[in-house]
Amino acid sequence: MKIALGTVRAATNVILDALEARGTCDVTLDEDYYWFVPSPAVYDVTKPIAGATLGQLSDNLHEIARIAAGESEPVGSDLVSLGMLMRFIGERTI
Repeated sequence: MKIALGTVRAATNVILDALEARGTCDVTLDEDYYWFVPSPAVYDVTKPIAGATLGQLSDNLHEIARIAAGESEPVGSDLVSLGMLMRFIGERTI
């Protein structure tokens, strides 16, 4: 199975547009630290979780904002930071 980036991009835009249409234009960052489980452990459900470290949403937001402002060159791993922010937004807007 392949993931089409265009489909992910289109769905992201539709979801964010729907949130904004309902009046959610921002989400309060009222949590900061989270457990980050590195790959490949996060995908191996046959073993107990090992290697978890702390992540920080404010750091993720800072890095994503730098990319959006053109101050930092984007790389694929930035999607991990964006993903954590998207998860937080999703949990807060349920």
